[in-house]
This record gives sequence, C-alpha cells and structure tokens, in this order.
Amino acid sequence: MKPRLCVILALLLAALGLLEIGGLAQGSVASERSLLHGAMPPVWVASEWWSPPQNILPYAEGDARRPDLALGSDGRLHLVWEQGPVIRYAYRDGEGWHVDEQFALPGDSPAIALDGQGRLHLVYARFSSFDQQLQIYHSSLGPEGWDLPRMVSHTAGPSTDPDIALLVDTDVHVVWAGKLEGNYQIYHARSSGLGQNWFVMQAVPGAHGYAPTLGLDGQGRAWLAWQSVPTGAAESSDIWAAYWDGRSWSAAENLSADLAGDARRPRMACTPDGTAHLVWEQESPEGRLSVRYTSRQGDGWAPSMSVSADAQAMEPFLALGPAGRPYVAWDGGAVLRLSRLEGAFWAPAETIVEQGAGVRDVAIAIDREGAIDAVWSARVEAQGTPGGWALMASRRVSPLPEPTPTRTATSFPPPTLPTVAQPSVTPTLTATWTHGPTATLTARPTTTATIAITRTGSPMATLSATASATATLPSATPTRMWVEWWFMPLYMVEYGTLSLTPTMALTALTPTPSWTPTPQPPSTAPPPSARFSGPAAMAAQATLSTIIPTPTVALTPHWAWNTPEQVTLASEITDLTMVQTTDGEVHVVWSERSIWGYPLLYHCFRSSAGWSQPKSFYLGEEPDLAVGPDGRSIHLAYANEFNGNYDIFYCRWNGSNWSAPQNVSATSGTSAQPALTIRSDGTPIIVWADNTEGFSRIYHGWIEDGLPNTFLVPSSADGSAPDVCVGGIGHAAERVWVSWQVLDDGVAAFEIYALFGDGEQWTRYAMNISDSDDADSLGPRLAGAVGRGAFMVWEENRGGRSDIFYTDNVAYTDWWEQAINLSNSEVPSRQPAIAIGPTGAILVAWTEGNRLLIRQRHAPEARPEVGWSLPGTVAEGEVSKPQLALDGQGRAHIVWLQREVGGQRILYRQGTYVAPMAYRLQLMPIYR
Repeated sequence: MKPRLCVILALLLAALGLLEIGGLAQGSVASERSLLHGAMPPVWVASEWWSPPQNILPYAEGDARRPDLALGSDGRLHLVWEQGPVIRYAYRDGEGWHVDEQFALPGDSPAIALDGQGRLHLVYARFSSFDQQLQIYHSSLGPEGWDLPRMVSHTAGPSTDPDIALLVDTDVHVVWAGKLEGNYQIYHARSSGLGQNWFVMQAVPGAHGYAPTLGLDGQGRAWLAWQSVPTGAAESSDIWAAYWDGRSWSAAENLSADLAGDARRPRMACTPDGTAHLVWEQESPEGRLSVRYTSRQGDGWAPSMSVSADAQAMEPFLALGPAGRPYVAWDGGAVLRLSRLEGAFWAPAETIVEQGAGVRDVAIAIDREGAIDAVWSARVEAQGTPGGWALMASRRVSPLPEPTPTRTATSFPPPTLPTVAQPSVTPTLTATWTHGPTATLTARPTTTATIAITRTGSPMATLSATASATATLPSATPTRMWVEWWFMPLYMVEYGTLSLTPTMALTALTPTPSWTPTPQPPSTAPPPSARFSGPAAMAAQATLSTIIPTPTVALTPHWAWNTPEQVTLASEITDLTMVQTTDGEVHVVWSERSIWGYPLLYHCFRSSAGWSQPKSFYLGEEPDLAVGPDGRSIHLAYANEFNGNYDIFYCRWNGSNWSAPQNVSATSGTSAQPALTIRSDGTPIIVWADNTEGFSRIYHGWIEDGLPNTFLVPSSADGSAPDVCVGGIGHAAERVWVSWQVLDDGVAAFEIYALFGDGEQWTRYAMNISDSDDADSLGPRLAGAVGRGAFMVWEENRGGRSDIFYTDNVAYTDWWEQAINLSNSEVPSRQPAIAIGPTGAILVAWTEGNRLLIRQRHAPEARPEVGWSLPGTVAEGEVSKPQLALDGQGRAHIVWLQREVGGQRILYRQGTYVAPMAYRLQLMPIYR
C-alpha cells in the first residue's frame, strides 16, 4: 500500500473513532479532553517509526539503570547511567555510540546538563569517607577531560536524588533531598565559574520531601518541584513546587491537592519565555497509574491534565523540543510510550518499543530538527528467565508531523472522573531541640584556651624644663622698660609630673618678672628666642639676671567613667557581643540559658532614652555583631544546634526586628565559634571553625545577592577560635584578614596564624604571627579600619603566667610587627578585647585577676611600643568577657559580665580618656 493512501485511510478511520496508534484505543482519552477543554483533540498521524533498539552496553557488570541524556549544540548526545556500583559515560556522534571504558565513577543517581560553552556537568550521590554519609558530588567534562569531583552537599544526613540545571551565564544549580532524623528536606546550591566555586547550600523553605526536579527559565528563575512525604497512613504524597527569583524562594504550592491518591516522580523543564512545564506519576485510589501534566506562565499554575491512557503509566521523563514544545515518555509496563503537547492537547501516545520481559527508566532528547533519541533499561532474558538490565537506545530521525485537525460526529462515552477532591496538605516542620553544652571542636585533644596576659607599666616621668633667653638692649639705660615672660611648648607627653625650673641670667637690668605657665597647643615652627618692642635704638647688649620660682604642673592621666549601668541580670549568661553605631546607639546581644536548658539570644540597645527592654529573638549562642559601612546597619552571626548539629546562622537588625536567619554553614560537622565583619561594599564576611572533614578547620562564607556561600580557608587545618576584620593601608587599604589558633606539632604549642584576601579568595599560605615556641598563643582578636591597618591581641600563656600581646601591620602592610606585651603583670591577664575608633585610636581591654583593665594608644601611625597609655581600671570584682567600641568623639564604650550573688549582670560604662598635656617650656622675654 502506498504511503499516501495509508495516510488518507488513517484519517478516515480516525474520523470514525476506530484508529489505534501503537496499540492504544483513543476513545477514553479524546472524551476526557473534550470534557476538560470543550473541544475535540487533533489527530496525530506518524509517518515513520523508530529505529530497531540498539544495545549500547551488553549486560555484563551489573544492572544498567537510571540513564540521563544531554544533547549538545554540536549534535553530540551525552549519556550517563548507573552500572552496578559505578556511574558510566558514553556519547553518540555521527559514527554511532562510544562507551568510555575508562570512566567508572563510584556512585549512583546521576544527572547531567550542558552549559553554554559545551561543557558537560554531572552531579551524583556518593558515599563520603569523611563523614560516612551519602553526599552529592559534582564533576564536569571539558576538552581537557573530567575534573576532580567536588562535594556539593555537606549535609549531616544522607543526601540523594540530585538534579542539575544551568543558565547561559554559567551558573550551575543543583538540588537534592537530604534526610536527617527521619525528616526529608530539599536543598539547593549554585556555583559560578562553571562549577569551580560552589556557593553554600541552602535548605529550601517549606520543601520537605524527596525526588526533587529542577528547571531554569530565561527570566533568571529556578523552578523546583518535589514529592512530599505523607504525614500519616491516611494521607497521600503530593507534588509541590516553588521558584527562586535570585534572592529568595517563593511560597510552596501543592499542585496535586485536587487529585486522589499518591503523586510521585515529578519532572520539570522550562522554556526561555519563562514557562515552567511539569509532569508526574499519579496513582488513583484504585491503583491505576497515569501521567499528569501542568504548566505555569505568569502568576499561577494551570489545572493538571492527563497525558497517558495506559492502565499503568509510570516514571515519566520530560524533554523540550524545537520552539520549547514539551515531549513526555513513560513506561507502560512492557511498553514505552511517547507523546507531545499540541496546543492545548496532548497528542495520542506513540509506541517507542515493546518488550515482554520489561522496560524501565526511559530518557529522551530532541534535537533542533525534531529528531528524537530514547535510551532505556531493558530486562535481559536468559534461557527464558528474566535476568539483569541492559542499556538500549533507539532514534526517530523523522520529526513528528504537525497535527491535522479533523471533525468527527462520533460520540464517546463519558469517562468516570474522580469526584473526591483531597484538601491541600501543608507540610509542617517539627523541630526537636536537644540542648547540651556549647559545641566543642574535637579535631584533637587540646586544653581549653584561656586568655591570660600580663601588662607592662611605664614609669611616671619627671621632666625638668629650663627656660632661658638672651636679649639685645641699648647701651644706655632706658627710661622705661619691663620684661614679660612667655613660655612656648615644644612637645607633648601623655603622663607624668612636670617640674619646671626656669632660670634666667640678666645683665645690667634686673627686673622681677612674674609669669603664669599657660599650656598651648604644640607648634612645629621654631619659637623665637625673644620679642622686642620699643625704639629702634635698642641695639646695645644688656645682661639680665634673676631667679624665677620653680612651678610644678601635675599631669596625671586617667579615665573619666560614668556610673556603671546594668544592661541585664540573669542566672547564666554564656557569651555577649557589642557594637556602637554612628548615631550613638550601643547594641548588645548575649546568649542566656533558659529555665529549660537551651540557649536563647537576647538583644537590647542604649539610645538617648536609655536602655531598651531586653528581648529574646532566636535560639542560639556564641553571637558576634558587626556594623555595616553606613555606620547604622547591624549584622549578627551566631551558632545554633538544629536537628542535632551545630550550624552558623546570619541575620540583620532592621531597626525594629531581626531578619529571618540564614544558615551559612549547613555542613555535616559541628560549626562553632563564628566571627563577622563587613566589607565597604556591604558584603558580610563570616568565619568559623568546623570539623566536617574529621578534624577542625576554618571555613569562611559571604552573603551575595542575599545568598550565603561557603568555602574552606587555605592552610587552616586544625585551626580554631577564628576572628576576622577588614583593614589595611596603602595598596591594601581594604584587605580582609583572618586569624586563628592552631597547635603547632613541631613545638607542641599553640600559635597564632593569619592570612589575607578579599573575603572570597585568600592567599595560599598562612603566616605565623605569634612565633613563640615557649608559650601557648591563644584566642586572637582582630580589629581593623580601611586605610589605617589591622590590629591584633591575644593571650600568651607560659605555664601559670599569662600576658596580653599586641601587634599590627601598620608598618609592613603584608606582614606584622614584632609583638609587644601590653599587660606584663604577675597576675594572670586574660580575655582581651580590641577596638579601633574612627580617628585611629586603639583601645585594648582585658581581665587581670579581679580587675577589668583598659589601655589606649593615640598614635596609630607610630611604632607599636610608642604612645600607649598606662592601664586604667574600669571595674573590680568577678569580671569576664569584656567587649569594646570607640566612637568618633574618642569615647570608649565597654560592656562586661560581672558575677554577683544571685546571678550575672551585664554592665556598661562610657568613658573619656583625660590626658593633660605637659610641655617643655622655653622662657621668652618681651621688652617694652
């Protein structure tokens, strides 16, 4: 029979409702479509069939399952699949299929996508030897071959079911399902630089389930769908969806709430015009399986429609063809089917292959010409008995023809539609909090770092100033003349007692001068030795001689503090932090144990109206505050135990409330000891210690476009107690410094290390700042200012004696000064705090026995050993954990913990440093 006659006959038979394509009766499908849309569907007639199935890899090394396809712009078709315990790779070009025999990556659940440069990206699940969990890994294939896999997930529980999608701007997006203590959560991570720099993973809000699927549209949105977990025996699983707009996730929507039975295995694909297409497997209460489809373009999802007519239609696979047309293939038991969307209708299904032994896991790809490739798993028959699964492929070269609409008068019996609509089930997250002691990093057994530093006091200075002058006078005795004595300051000292013993020899005239020493601002100009007034004839020389009484000017510096103010009184406060804004507000955040034993974060602030009422706002501990470059925005990082694991969270104060916290670590290990700083562009930089790799290490993260990003700090193995600041001079005016303590195995002592970068990238090697083999250098604290430098203090512990040491990089930019001892006391000095003011003043505070001491340096441009004041006492008693700030007027703000009968108090004081100026005075006679 000629092909043209076949087509005509097929159209006539279709008009009578008698035509079956691929063994499917079309009556029930057509009648359901007419009921849903009020019109008859078009008739789709295929002119050619699929090529004979080809065995890509004979069954030999285990079942070949779960294939995934990606078609490049060059026509090369990429294929990955599971082969027993490994992932295999093959590609097809003009010469046929080529299996990479060298590629066998341990893992399962592979998914692939191609970027705009033709590079292939693979994500998969693999058992991690670091934390003994399934984790998600990424690798990519370029002209140079496959790169090394990188861990993406870092979740505490097993991670499975990854999916991947890419945007044309080289951003790689990955989603997966994580399970922790029986709860499923969908996670999302993205990477710039073609997967070389992975941003931190983020739990998708409200996304509790598994089997996630991902699509990226041309509007910059990432569309996500997943299968929920039934909340009870009488509940069913549903398909939920949400999208990410580049900053945050939308509210999750239930797309199968109106359907009875379980909804499973969603597949998502998006078109550049912003349309999201979604299919899934729907089980009816009677056990019938069908494929459902919905789409979203604009503000809402369309009502779902049925795609399949098989009694059992399972595991749908969605792909986009030319012009973004969606195609769906599925498993019908012993047969594979294919359909595509024709306007508002799905075309009648076409058979790809039929095999009685069984087919599964179909994947399809469509090229720009409309040719279709299909790959699937087929059960191998061995001596009449079903055996393992082999990998098969088939191709339809001829594109499917455009539909030809026809009219028909044939009536179809109405289908039986389910009338029971299930209410929308909103999953809820139940968090069980188990609170114990503050997270302890267990990289290796170490003693608890206690900060103790001894200060060195400078002796009081006694300066002797001698004033002298020589005057030129006329030879004749003037009829009237007197002498006025002026004193000119030449330099300033900041402390001590000044004894003035001015003496003057006067020849010929001996008037009795009287004077009052009046301190004046220092002058850089050389003072004149004398000033004259009177006739020009005063040219003769005269010698005056007199003895002037010895005046004494008292110049004892001190701090003028206000009366201590109570911030709060509590039974047990574990940590506190403080910042001061440019408008004068002082903000304090602390962690306090509740009566139930878990830690609560509290916050209050001091304004012109006094202290606000303390308010609890989140569960957490180890808080650290920072002020943004605007001088007003306040940022907070803290540690919190969630689902049995400590993570680092970040939030901001908006003037009345704290923003929702973001998890910036979410690693599988314990994350603790956070520290925070803000770059001048407003980017928060956070560092913390983490033992995900089985030993302690420093991690860093930053917030970009509202999303956190996490990486390791180089050369920080075994590091703990990190701190971070922004500060530098010269070519490195805005340098980000990170410091930490680490046990130096070579000398069996703790040392302080540091390195610098921009907050995202760092120098490769860290430098030893303390370099003290005979002491444990512990707990570094940093302060910095753009254009002024970075400054550091720490505790130096030498077997029972502890001192506070200080250094900075003002002189060397890329290196640090020789450290100096600020405390130098026989009493143990601990818990240093450091702050730098807007004018460049440096303030250091520490505890020394039962005293809280403070010391200031006014000259940051000078060498570190010059310009330090003597220590001053702020408070006495059982004091601990001081926190400092300096404002633009030179006032110091300090808070600390003071234990008393009945609990602990956080106290606050504001002080001004009073340093009368002492001068070396030069006596200058003035003749009139």
